[in-house]
Amino acid sequence: MRYAGQGHEIAVALPDRPLLAGDAATLRAEFEIAYARLFARHIPNAEIEVMSWVVLVTTGADPPAMLKKPTPTAAGAARGMRRIVDARLGRPISVPVYERAALHVGAALSGPALIIEEDTSTYVSPSFDVEVDAGGALVLTARGAAS
Repeated sequence: MRYAGQGHEIAVALPDRPLLAGDAATLRAEFEIAYARLFARHIPNAEIEVMSWVVLVTTGADPPAMLKKPTPTAAGAARGMRRIVDARLGRPISVPVYERAALHVGAALSGPALIIEEDTSTYVSPSFDVEVDAGGALVLTARGAAS
């Protein structure tokens, strides 16, 4: 919703029931409260527009089955080393570099390490270990934390 002609819309929640004729006044009041929260005032009697309606529909779903924990195995050889700055240590360090695509399910290694892939890199600090879970996700665990 917005005041007619303004460029800034404000989301206002609808009641979780069919709308009634008297809800227009309720929606105006809710809009003015939200507007005042943002701009410390509202504009009395100004025309208000509804710019769009959004409906969220959900259904219950069973949670996904837990993935079986793979047996940890060595990650294999690093493809090289790279010098990076570890902000927590406050200094540059040399870390082994691993190709994400080469890490198979169960692959495990201790930080520091850099895991590279086409669109991103994951830095595993010296205080973390990383494992590839049964779904292929990287799971970082603080060293000394319970699994």
